Amino acid sequence: MSDVSRSPSATFVVVNALRFVNVHRETFLWQTPPIDLSVVSIMHSSACCADRDGNSELTIQELAVYINQKIIEHIEEAIQNNPREFQSVDKSPADGLITWEEYHTFFLKEHGMTDADIDEHNEIKHTALNRKAREDMMRDKARWSEAARTDLFSLTIDEYLSFRHPESSISNLLELVDDLLRQFDQDGDDQLTIDEFSEVSVDDDDDLRRKSLISQTVVERREEFKRIIDKNNDGKADREELLNYVNPKTPRYALQEAATLFSLSDENKDGRLTLNELTANAEIFLTSKMIDTANSFHTEF
Repeated sequence: MSDVSRSPSATFVVVNALRFVNVHRETFLWQTPPIDLSVVSIMHSSACCADRDGNSELTIQELAVYINQKIIEHIEEAIQNNPREFQSVDKSPADGLITWEEYHTFFLKEHGMTDADIDEHNEIKHTALNRKAREDMMRDKARWSEAARTDLFSLTIDEYLSFRHPESSISNLLELVDDLLRQFDQDGDDQLTIDEFSEVSVDDDDDLRRKSLISQTVVERREEFKRIIDKNNDGKADREELLNYVNPKTPRYALQEAATLFSLSDENKDGRLTLNELTANAEIFLTSKMIDTANSFHTEF
């Protein structure tokens, strides 16, 4: 049985998700056109895959298991495809490094521009790109500076994976562990105790990623530490346990996503989602990790 389906920490994850929804509800509930038949087909297909007991309804555990599978598939696919994509971008010259100019050309081709259009393209104004593409380009420029650890002007193959799929990069996850230790490790012993993790105020902290990794109350944080982080029950969390905690492939991550989706779409609050509830809230699910796993990650990392 999956860890998700028997997780004793579901209550705490649901509480976190509810708080997240209260803050970000407008982000999820934007106006969309009427749902067409293709959307219904997508929702039906995904629901059937997630419905493990075949009763035409989804529990939070079933949804979490399915999302966890989608996350694992996405990450493994990103890692597998990285060498091939790197080779296709590394052309001018093919020297084992990707420059911003090489990636920029690749980006423009991804967005339908021809070689002739690219030669005449104004990189500063980006007039040939729509608003979404221009926003993606600005996001990529910010990511580039974070991923380019060896040389600001080029990326190695490992750095390119961190750039394109930060959720798939072990080096990026190790940086998250470093962040946790830097922020919570009060005695500098390179591990966290339950007190260090739980008795921290985040009210004035602007780091949204840090806020997303912890619960909001001391009691909940202590329970999260005991039930999810401290796997060997020794009262401390070492780097391996913290790496497991921040890894999107772990069931905790999918359970929190499922809890957020439930809080937004379980209209009669019966703890189950029907196809009608799924399609009525399709605009939420179509951009979630249940269906659009890759893009959902790219808005987070």
